[in-house]
Amino acid sequence: MKISSLIEIRRLAPLLNVWEEVQKACRGITGGGSQILPIDWEAREVREPLSEELCPLLAGSDEWKSESQTFHLRHCLAVMRRAASESKFGVGLTFQCYCGLAHLVFPLWEEGTIVGAVISNAVQIRPTSYKEICGLARRAGVASAPLLDSMTPLRDADEEELVDQSRRVIEKVFALEAALPGTRLYESSGLALQTPQEPSPPRGRASATTVQIPLTAEAAGQTIDAPTPSVFRDGNSRPAEPLERGARPGKRRVVVTGLGVLSPVGIGKGEFLEALRSGRNGVGPITLFDPETMNSKIGGEVRDFRPEDYLDPKTIKRTGRSTQFAVAASQQAIQDSGLHCENEDLNRIGVIIGSAAGGLEYGQDQVMRYMEGGGKAVSPFLSIIIFAGACSSEISMELKAKGPSITVSTGCAASNDAFGYALHLIRDDKADVILAGGTEAPIFPVIHGSFCALRALSTRNGDPQHASRPFDRERDGFVIAEGSAIVVLEELERARARKARIYGEILGYAATGDAFHMTRPSPDGADATRAVQLAIQDSGLGLEEIQYVSAHGSSTPLNDRTETAAIKAVFGRKAYNIPVSSTKSMMGHSIGASGAFDLVAILLGMHSQFLPPTINLVVPDPDCDLDYVANRSREQRYEIALSNTFGFGGKNACIVVSKW
Repeated sequence: MKISSLIEIRRLAPLLNVWEEVQKACRGITGGGSQILPIDWEAREVREPLSEELCPLLAGSDEWKSESQTFHLRHCLAVMRRAASESKFGVGLTFQCYCGLAHLVFPLWEEGTIVGAVISNAVQIRPTSYKEICGLARRAGVASAPLLDSMTPLRDADEEELVDQSRRVIEKVFALEAALPGTRLYESSGLALQTPQEPSPPRGRASATTVQIPLTAEAAGQTIDAPTPSVFRDGNSRPAEPLERGARPGKRRVVVTGLGVLSPVGIGKGEFLEALRSGRNGVGPITLFDPETMNSKIGGEVRDFRPEDYLDPKTIKRTGRSTQFAVAASQQAIQDSGLHCENEDLNRIGVIIGSAAGGLEYGQDQVMRYMEGGGKAVSPFLSIIIFAGACSSEISMELKAKGPSITVSTGCAASNDAFGYALHLIRDDKADVILAGGTEAPIFPVIHGSFCALRALSTRNGDPQHASRPFDRERDGFVIAEGSAIVVLEELERARARKARIYGEILGYAATGDAFHMTRPSPDGADATRAVQLAIQDSGLGLEEIQYVSAHGSSTPLNDRTETAAIKAVFGRKAYNIPVSSTKSMMGHSIGASGAFDLVAILLGMHSQFLPPTINLVVPDPDCDLDYVANRSREQRYEIALSNTFGFGGKNACIVVSKW
């Protein structure tokens, strides 16, 4: 703290004495000092001055700083904002940061409103392996030795000692607040410390002299007593109301109002829901063609699909299987949403569909016709059926929707990219309603054969029910699958105005590229990690608010290991307390449609209060050591989920979803 920036140094003597004690106490826990941050709650940003960076992992490259520091500061603010909204007191708390470290945060109050905070430096609550610390350091561009040195005071500390020291720091902070009524620590910041007043208990609560201070997963289930804060809201003084989750000044909000699904485990949301709850397996021998000459003979097929139930004969003739899936799922979603497009502004309704293979299955048959009969034998519909944009165009024509009509072809990430694109269009007032999702029909000889040649597919042909086994040590490749899932995304206020049923809200999206290899993920998982971090940052939430991860979980040796490492890199030790599961264990991998299946599974699970299982997880892989909701669905309430999709070419796309 610069003395020159303070007013009336003589009056500040008691304040400085207390501040020194706070610094000393924080150094005892963290190996580093503290700083006072003024906060602009409206802008949701931390303003200067910053005396030092909060976390030693942020001392790396400029690129790392610009992305990670912003994320980190937002996270600090999200935690403080949650403390302000959930507690009637200005409490201090310990929380875990996205890099696996932890921090102490102590809100400062002015006239009943949090206007700043004392934030300590990095804390390592529990001992961490040398390998894990060095891995974090490498990703941050920090030499491992200084990083280890900075954590030395914490290596042997037990949790009880840390909790006790945290309490003493909180007491010092309250003394700091009380030291000088009305004194401004920084003239430019507007941060003032108030005279302590006799608190009045909130309505409906008995008077109390202690409060329970929440800790993070690092000390899960523990609480500590702390004195009542020196500044407390009374009946006439209220802290600023926290923004409603998902609210962004100047930005519109995007909710899901309709679901449609055709999957290997069932057609329609009802069948799909029951399949997820029961862990039904949709993988079996391939029947769409004869796979006898191929080393993988199994797949996740959509059985009992009758295109004539959704399309007229003319449309069936000029569409491929993937487009037929998409149109059928869209019809289900529109019906489920209760949306009557004829009464809407069709210029404001769009369609964005993710698909990797498009209508290529039709192209294979036409190539054979050409080889046998020349150009005259080729169908005039060939060019429009194999056209990747056919699926979105057909849905647009079906609905007479004249907003954006787009097909996203980014492989396994395609559905989440479609949701992300739709999120931004509606947020930015470029559209009101968008049908978004994915569709895929890749089970035909050429594509299936190419994946066989790549040795990417499971060859457990004698036991197809146990072939897709994400995170299991004996996994031997993914199982190819098909199908479509489409959702209706809608601007919140118009959905409310028409009294639509709202399943959930899309809060955030991010995409990154490994720029490493066409089929293998980057070994360090840094860019998959970054995609997760940026999606959570875009959501405006803190890491501690993520309650479930719908994993990409493809059942390939490298991908499952890399995804596990990425989740641990983002959440640190909290990762072990977050359930993770992969629906591909039941359905196989539907490439561009997989993220859409996961979104529907998340929303149905949230409302039915269960987590879908990762079936076939029999032999644990030591490198995949998280809670994968093994083999049986789990009855559990959750409201915030992260969905990962990581695909060929290093394409990573993640979304954050909340229950409504």
